[in-house]
Amino acid sequence: MMQGYDEDTTVDLLNVNGADDRNHIKHRILQPVNKNALTKPIIISWQESRSETVNSPTWESLKDLDGMEGKEKDKGKEVVKPESSCSRLRVLVVDDTRTVIFTYIKMFEKIGIKNLSAAANGQEAVELYGNGQSFDLILMDKNMPDMDGIEATKKLRTMGFGGKIIGVSSSTREAHYVQEFVDAGLDGYYRKPLTEDQLKEIVEDFLI
Repeated sequence: MMQGYDEDTTVDLLNVNGADDRNHIKHRILQPVNKNALTKPIIISWQESRSETVNSPTWESLKDLDGMEGKEKDKGKEVVKPESSCSRLRVLVVDDTRTVIFTYIKMFEKIGIKNLSAAANGQEAVELYGNGQSFDLILMDKNMPDMDGIEATKKLRTMGFGGKIIGVSSSTREAHYVQEFVDAGLDGYYRKPLTEDQLKEIVEDFLI
């Protein structure tokens, strides 16, 4: 049965030959004894007993070896890769229907795009850009209240917006209405509803 000890009680560590002689005491350690307290005197005693003065493992070198062992354990672990160009794209979705905006944003997030903004009409899109927000890609609906996609695209180009503007519309009108939208300054045009594959295509074309 282990007996209790006082905080000031010491443990005597004898030399390695095990002689039962107080003259052979090498180190004194206060109880309670833990691994860290024992490790250093054991190593020092081992060094002295071997009388190795050249290339002997010192306390500092052993700590370095312990760190190297940790690095060896880390080998083979997955390396964190830098973010892709896709994830750094700044995208603005412009549409007057909330469910459409929500759907496009979720699809963009699935592709890997994180920097996403939304506007409910062309006027809001123009104001966002005019207030200093930067975008790489704008997904622009054609038919919206206050300011439609055609007028908003023209204004953005006039203001110096140099990113890509992709027009979208569910309109089934004649081709010249679509052409008017394209001529306003679009880089591409798609019919609604957009699919995830189409959004991937838009993003991939941007990155080329």
